[in-house]
Amino acid sequence: MFITFILYAVTVTVNIVANIAFKIGTKSMAVIGVAPFTEVFKSVFNKWFLLGVLAFAVSFPTFVMLISRQKISIVYPVITGWGFLFITLIGVYWLKEDISAVQIIGICVIFIGLVLAGLSR
Repeated sequence: MFITFILYAVTVTVNIVANIAFKIGTKSMAVIGVAPFTEVFKSVFNKWFLLGVLAFAVSFPTFVMLISRQKISIVYPVITGWGFLFITLIGVYWLKEDISAVQIIGICVIFIGLVLAGLSR
């Protein structure tokens, strides 16, 4: 049980890191179709983009280990649900993104769903 918890924590954390790194990295990326190909190619190799790729590379084996231990119908929603919650909070507080009342309600519903999914194991 402890190993499973660690796998969930690592998978969710590195997924969050990957998504946030991609978001930050895209701010300095050239736009495909607008910038010359060489500029697009160079911008794909910025440090944030590479951190995102590395984080997703780490999350892959931990995800595979999780689905070998538990039902994918539990693993995937839990990982994406926690990721959604934390990425939204990071987006609001760190990246200064706006959030609507409807999004807040949706986050509360997702949190309730995560609690129910956790109880169903």
